Amino acid sequence: MSYEKTSMGDPTLYRHIVASCIQEEAEPLAVVWRVLRDTSGVWTNRAIAKQTGLSVRKVRAQTRYLWKIGMLERQETFPLSAYRVSSQAEQHNLPVYQYLNRLVAITVI
Repeated sequence: MSYEKTSMGDPTLYRHIVASCIQEEAEPLAVVWRVLRDTSGVWTNRAIAKQTGLSVRKVRAQTRYLWKIGMLERQETFPLSAYRVSSQAEQHNLPVYQYLNRLVAITVI
């Protein structure tokens, strides 16, 4: 595959657009992970949203993703769910655990 100019335009610009899209998706994940990782106790989505300044909808999507891959434990408290970092997070999914910690280290919040 050559990196010559194609009908899509400059490949450098294309890579920049892809990188910015990835950053837009990864930054909220890093923010939510940082709050949950650096504090003890359980957090609701609303509390995380208030702490981080993200929308509740975006926080809900990030916590649901982290819970589904085994990084978070969920406590059902009617009518809300509360989350905390799983004690087995590192063992459940080591590559994701390392990725999230690297992402938090490089993300400016």
